[in-house]
Amino acid sequence: MYRAGKARLIVVSGGDNPLLAKARTEHHAEEMRNISEEWGVPDSAILVEDSSINTRENALFTRKLLADEGIQNIILVTSALHMCRAAATFRKVEFNVELFQLLLQRVGINRLRFSIGFQLREPRSTRVTPYTNG
Repeated sequence: MYRAGKARLIVVSGGDNPLLAKARTEHHAEEMRNISEEWGVPDSAILVEDSSINTRENALFTRKLLADEGIQNIILVTSALHMCRAAATFRKVEFNVELFQLLLQRVGINRLRFSIGFQLREPRSTRVTPYTNG
């Protein structure tokens, strides 16, 4: 989204559920920051929210993080499985939401390949863009 000129800032959001934290070495947000940097997004354009442990907190904490920037229109990138719930939750905290689907493919025991689908009108339809991390 950043490289395509669709966003001037990228917010990576997601801490770890305390019940599962021992199994992980990094927060979800840190993993997404690393991937964003691999894709050429400068650190200065990445905002990290790593305290949330559920979708509601993702939305609330992201709202708080973007309040200083005056940002109300967002592009929400998430998996198809999470799309409807995430969109409803972010809209509930008064974001104007455009949806993009994150496509995941496991390429090893600890490695995922990501690509981002084009803008969705309905959560069930997507096309794959050339933005991929491997």
